[in-house]
Amino acid sequence: MGKRPYQSDQELSTSHNKRHKQICSIDNTNVNKEISKDMTRAKIEQRKRKIEERKQNQIIQEVTKRRCLQHDRKHAYLSSPHGMVYFSSEQIQYLKETYEQRSYLGIPKYTCKYCNAIFWFEERNKYDTERGHGEILYSNCCKYGRIKIPPFKEPPEFLKRLLDHKGDGYSRHFLQKIRQYNSMFAFTSMGGNIDKTINQGEGPYVFRINGQVHHRIGSLLPEPNKIPKFAELYIFDTKNEMQNRIRAISKEDPDAADLNPDIIRGLQKMLDEHNPLVKIFRHARDLLERHGNIDVSIRIIGANKGDPVQYEMPHPEELAMLIVGCDT
Repeated sequence: MGKRPYQSDQELSTSHNKRHKQICSIDNTNVNKEISKDMTRAKIEQRKRKIEERKQNQIIQEVTKRRCLQHDRKHAYLSSPHGMVYFSSEQIQYLKETYEQRSYLGIPKYTCKYCNAIFWFEERNKYDTERGHGEILYSNCCKYGRIKIPPFKEPPEFLKRLLDHKGDGYSRHFLQKIRQYNSMFAFTSMGGNIDKTINQGEGPYVFRINGQVHHRIGSLLPEPNKIPKFAELYIFDTKNEMQNRIRAISKEDPDAADLNPDIIRGLQKMLDEHNPLVKIFRHARDLLERHGNIDVSIRIIGANKGDPVQYEMPHPEELAMLIVGCDT
């Protein structure tokens, strides 16, 4: 056997360092593997948490949607398609509760100290508020009390009942069909060149009109073999006025088929008692019934261009008309 080569102390130390480095390298590799496993497990746990959060959000959104649907059934009149484009109360409520960067400003709970007009906080006069030592000021209503507007008069009791959104079935029905009831008692129809070709195809409804918008009142009596409408209904065949009104509005608007006769009679009586224009048309009806085939005309006397009276506050008791054929 050959002799084992002799190793000096320096060579032994170098060999020992190499083995130590190899062991450390193996240990570092194992540690890196463990760290990698821990990171993988953490990522998996994070994905699981995100999936759980997504499920929880979906559940919350479903609950919110169901609650909005219940809200929509309670206040169905809010989503009635009486406009050209509308959003249901379900959509509005859903956006309020789920949109993180919502622009909903809350309840308007601030009032002008001069006229008690109701405002949102963001509607304040920022410049004057900063100079007012913390007092929130509003100027869009009465210009700090310089404009005096008389308070609204109390509506007739029947109309007040119908406009109460917390009222009975009559008021809920009236608020759902308020456009139809308003059209039923209108004196005039809208005149204008309406462009209906723009709505050929998909997309939201667009109302486009060319030229000047005007109102057409027509004659006091309908043409032969024509059903009465608008102002004619206040004069012609008033014994069957309610049926005539329902027939006239149903022809123009299919949604008016389920109008309440009791509400129609109540509105008719209210207008006869409180509306000065209706009283004049009723007077023309009485003249025709009393004197037979006489010529009766109603002429509204308006202000000339530039007359200061057209800028004054209107007063119903100053309404003037000429009824041709009336001696009184």
